[in-house]
Parts: sequence; C-alpha cells; structure tokens
Amino acid sequence: MSSIGISSSPSPAQMHSHLFRKSRQNLSITTMSAPFAQWQPLRTHQNMETRSCHHTGSRIHTLSCGHTISVTRDAEPCATNCASISNITSPSWAKTPVQKTHVAVLEKTRLAIDAALKIHSSFLTDVGFTQKDSNFTVASHISIILTIFNNQESRLRPPVDLISGDFSCELCSTPGLRAASPAFILNVAPYNCVVVKKDDNDLAAIKELVKGVMPMAPVKRERERDMVAGVRGRGGKKVMSAETRARVREGRVTKRRVEEKRRVLGMLKDEVFVEELEGLGL
Repeated sequence: MSSIGISSSPSPAQMHSHLFRKSRQNLSITTMSAPFAQWQPLRTHQNMETRSCHHTGSRIHTLSCGHTISVTRDAEPCATNCASISNITSPSWAKTPVQKTHVAVLEKTRLAIDAALKIHSSFLTDVGFTQKDSNFTVASHISIILTIFNNQESRLRPPVDLISGDFSCELCSTPGLRAASPAFILNVAPYNCVVVKKDDNDLAAIKELVKGVMPMAPVKRERERDMVAGVRGRGGKKVMSAETRARVREGRVTKRRVEEKRRVLGMLKDEVFVEELEGLGL
C-alpha cells in the first residue's frame, strides 16, 4: 500500500494488506470480560484505556461530528465536543443524567432491586411483621439503595475537561486546543484494533472506513494458491510457505513409495518367470 497517497482511494484489498500488516502497531481494543460490566474501569494501566469516551478517561474519543479521534499519549477526559456529552439523558427514575448506552442495563438492575424489595416485604409480612413495620423496614432499605444507585450513576458520567478545550478533527478541518489524530475503531477479525493515523496511508484507509468501505482479503485462484509465493530469501531463492513445503514433502515420499513398489513388483515378476521356465525344464 506504499503507492496509496493522501488523495487516493485504496481498494478493499489494498486496505486489507495495509491494515493487516499494521494491526499490531495500532491500538488494541480494551475489553472487560464477565462478570465485569462494560463501564467498569481497567484494573491496571487505565492510562491505556481505548473504550471511546470512557468515564475514567480514554485515548479514543468519538466527537459530536461523528468522527473518532485518538489523543497523542495517555488517556484523557472528554471535551465539550465529545458525542458522550450529547448522549446524556435523564430517565424518570434517575436523579442525575446518565449515558444513553447505559440506560438499558441500569434499568434492568433497578427493576431487579425493586422486585427483590417487594419479595422482602412479603417475607416480612409472612413471618409476623405488621404491614407498617414491613413498609418501614423496606423504606429504609430503599433509601440506602437509592443513595448507592445515584452515586453510581454520577460516576458513570464521563467528566469533561473544560480548561484544556475541545479536540481538533482533521477529517472535518475543525481546529481545537487539544491535538488529536483521526482514528477508526475496527472491531472485526482479523484486525481487532483501533486504526490511528500515523502516515498518509493510514489516513487514506481511515477515510474509506468512515465511508463504509471495509477491507477485504483478495480471493486467490486455486492455481495461484498452489504456486510458490514469490518471496525471495537468501541467494535469490524463493521461500516456500509451510503448507507448500508440506505438500512438496508428501509428494516426494509418495514418489519414493511408488518407485519402491514398482521395483519390488518387477523383482517378483522376474522370479515367477524364472520358476515357470524351470518347471518347463528349460
């Protein structure tokens, strides 16, 4: 992909070649496996966070213009032109605004807590508590739980750095006080990385990704797959892949076996012929 310039449009095959080769040089996508939730921070190296606009700070941010950017070094808090700020909503059950992406999970948690409290109230009534005492006990639990729940909601909101200013966006030609590079979250195999602009080739690939063009490995014809790759090694000799070497080795073994079988069969035929002649008295 070295021939791709900043003003050109690389093909899906060129994008695959370039991105696959540089996938380990790009940022990895930080994920939290179960039982951790999507918003929980990394246990170590939080400065390497790449979940976009994460509330603990991130190296990757999605702007209100729709483009994704990467900060120059460690994770940074959101800016006022981050999309996470415009994605804040105020559900009827929340005292403080929360991110829209978290509403479904938080609502599920709230309903589970509500159901547990109702079961607890019924249990207290069944074991002899009066309805008044039961309601008082549940109400005290509700007060404690709501305090914890509201504190959690406030922590999930990404903090905004109002002093440092907005992020710049090269794709929109929008200036900003905080330097940033164009990026794209490519969470598909075999890449699974955040593509960050380091040169003009990266920028050309990111522009195509933003348009919706996805990289695609070229489909080789069967004859081409069977041919030895034209990669030169020491002495100018072609270097065969492991699969090709295995096929060559199997072919040589088969050839030797066939030749040995023919030799043995030839000897047997000669012996039978000699025995027949002896039987005839010749």
